[in-house]
Amino acid sequence: MQSESTEREVQLRSVDQAEMDYWVNQVRNGYREMTAIALRAIQGEENMDVEMSQPLGEEAESLHDQEVVWPLDAEKECCYRKDGGHVVVRSR
Repeated sequence: MQSESTEREVQLRSVDQAEMDYWVNQVRNGYREMTAIALRAIQGEENMDVEMSQPLGEEAESLHDQEVVWPLDAEKECCYRKDGGHVVVRSR
């Protein structure tokens, strides 16, 4: 028997949404740089970060901007939806 997912969504205040957007960008940039380092090490290439990096002022890929999800505990995850500044807590 499959358990049903429960979800709770709240609207962030604009100041909280701005702070969340800042941290989403920091996380995305961190993952991009970690990926570049890993690929460079695996492939033995020195300039792999040229393909992976993106200046901070440019728009990021829309897929990464839509939603950021991270675990809260073993049973729940938190999701930040940038389109509208909603935070969702749901069962995994």
